[in-house]
Amino acid sequence: MANYAIPDLTAPHLFDDMVDDLVQRSGDYLVMPSGYFGAYERACGLMGFGGFMTTMALAPKVAHDLLDKITEYKVAYAKKVVEMGFKVAHYGDDLGTQTGAFFSKEMFHEFILPRIKQAWQPFNDAGLPIILHSCGNITNFIPDLIEIGLRVLEPCQTCMDLPYLKREFGKDLVFWGGIETQKLPSMTPNEVRAMVRESINTLGKDGRHIIGPSQEVMNDVPLENVVALLETIVQERQAVLEV
Repeated sequence: MANYAIPDLTAPHLFDDMVDDLVQRSGDYLVMPSGYFGAYERACGLMGFGGFMTTMALAPKVAHDLLDKITEYKVAYAKKVVEMGFKVAHYGDDLGTQTGAFFSKEMFHEFILPRIKQAWQPFNDAGLPIILHSCGNITNFIPDLIEIGLRVLEPCQTCMDLPYLKREFGKDLVFWGGIETQKLPSMTPNEVRAMVRESINTLGKDGRHIIGPSQEVMNDVPLENVVALLETIVQERQAVLEV
């Protein structure tokens, strides 16, 4: 592990596309740097899911050493994001399942949270709002993540209790999502419209909500449901603007 070198982020032209998007699209859009495959996911990618989970339990020093190497890269990348002039930060690590997190809060505190905090430090130092992508129900981790700088939670899936999220964390977070894509293929258009309005009325009460699907809208979703989704979002937005 000591001999493993992280990828070279000083290679020429490595970030040209990101800079081009930032220059050409800013103003019309909020340009967001991709931060997917965080320290935990990258470790699973390198060792395999079962391999890394077993390593955390049976060979914790090896797990810590690997996470330290990955975090070194993540910190360097975060500094590049700040240097390029992005207005927001993004970090992705899928930490949860439909029913809860992949590991206990104790393991989260030992292995994962300190690395996320390090990876976010350049963003916090620069005052960038931090967007976290994490699939699954990570409700138990949210207070710790807010403490280290989380400002936007993405995606908000209905495997979490959306009214609870709004009630407990609505003063600290912007919620991104709320449209449950697992249900979209089997719903009627009227059911889609009702889901959109419920999401907006729950997560969007008093603002601080970016309406959107919890995952990609796949090709098994009927076209009429996609139309109902988009039309209802536009209608609800227009209603707010007219108030």
